[in-house]
Amino acid sequence: MRRHALCLALSATVLALPRPRRATALRVRGGGPVDGALDKIRDLTTTPAGSVAFVSIYMAMELCGIPSVPLAAAAGVAYPTKVALAVVLASSVTAACVAYYVGRTRLRPRLDKRISNDRRLRAISAAVRDEGFAILLLLRMVPMPPAINYLYGAMAPKFPAYFFSTLLGYLPGTVGTVLAAKGATVALPRWAYVAGGLGVLALVGTTVATGRRVSRQLDAYERRV
Repeated sequence: MRRHALCLALSATVLALPRPRRATALRVRGGGPVDGALDKIRDLTTTPAGSVAFVSIYMAMELCGIPSVPLAAAAGVAYPTKVALAVVLASSVTAACVAYYVGRTRLRPRLDKRISNDRRLRAISAAVRDEGFAILLLLRMVPMPPAINYLYGAMAPKFPAYFFSTLLGYLPGTVGTVLAAKGATVALPRWAYVAGGLGVLALVGTTVATGRRVSRQLDAYERRV
């Protein structure tokens, strides 16, 4: 089951890759050399080899525990908005699924020992076991290092709950990062910047509120374990 799900996730990543096409000129605020540089970047990343390289580097950073926000922003600059969202989201979710599988199989003994020796991780593990999708979704909306995906694998939530909580939880941050990068480089209508600013404020507020809620829930679990 998990292998089939991983194959589907990898297939979705490949299908999200843009087909090679002639890049259109970017209208960048400031113009001049910046226009040419970004056009060259876009020409490179929209080739098949460039797209595969981009996705491979993105997933490698996630699997190595390196935050990939700069690459997500770069995708927002290099690709059309819808393509950037598809590529970044598919890459992030696929990397998370690979880490889940590795954590649940290859690294399970080592990670189990680490969880048992850390009270906070024991609390997260208990919460994941009891609440499944609901707590995983909330945890996805709180900033955490990519390496947490290996630990989630060792905590052994059901794969569908893990997959869909990851997909939905990554979506707001992905949209915010890609649109912010696009808005910083491409001339947009004024209303778009106002809407983007309000969206960022809403995202930050939601993240803070969710973080507090998750912290209270984990504190309660921590008192039990």
